[in-house]
Amino acid sequence: MSDYESVPAGSAEQRAQPRYRLGYTLPVRDLRGRALGQLSNLSAEGFMLVSDEPLEANRRYDLVLQAEGGEVRLSARCVWCQPSSYSTNHGAGFRIEVVLVDDRPRFQALLRTAGPELA
Repeated sequence: MSDYESVPAGSAEQRAQPRYRLGYTLPVRDLRGRALGQLSNLSAEGFMLVSDEPLEANRRYDLVLQAEGGEVRLSARCVWCQPSSYSTNHGAGFRIEVVLVDDRPRFQALLRTAGPELA
């Protein structure tokens, strides 16, 4: 689970879908255009974001993933956030709540082209 080993109990390993490491940088911003970080891994139900700043746990964020095939707009809830032990970054786990209907094909394409599955 990379550097973010001590994820709060009850929030980390409840995944029903496989997650995939991205082999490239995928920027994430909010709807105002503010850069929040970049994706570390992705599943159909959630993702991990690496950010320069801590993000608020249990808050819903409206986000834009800057995917190669175009933007993917979604709403996701930050489940946990903690600082890295080897950098100044923070890792944050998100549960996806809504992917905009028009962006679902791009989201599915993003999942299909993601890197190797993580254990």
